[in-house]
Amino acid sequence: MSQENHTDFLCSFLIGGASGVLLIGKLFSLFNAKYLYIGSTILFMAGSALCGGAPSQDAFIVGRVIAGFGGNGMYMGVLTLLSVNTNDKERPVYLGLT
Repeated sequence: MSQENHTDFLCSFLIGGASGVLLIGKLFSLFNAKYLYIGSTILFMAGSALCGGAPSQDAFIVGRVIAGFGGNGMYMGVLTLLSVNTNDKERPVYLGLT
């Protein structure tokens, strides 16, 4: 494992998450949030499984990008589901816990 790939390992999760913010936000406004949240969770787990079984450093980085995309979708899904399922009085309490 070379020193130059450590930055790639650290940044790949963040790059995957940042690359999908606009797309995921739009999808949550168009489709059912429950199913998108479940899909994001599956995508995160698939990326994590790819990281766990990665035969090379490049496969590990790709898995981190996929997991970052799914993790960002999970976080946006939690915010969407909390906003939809709570009233105006209790919403700040739940969103403050995220």
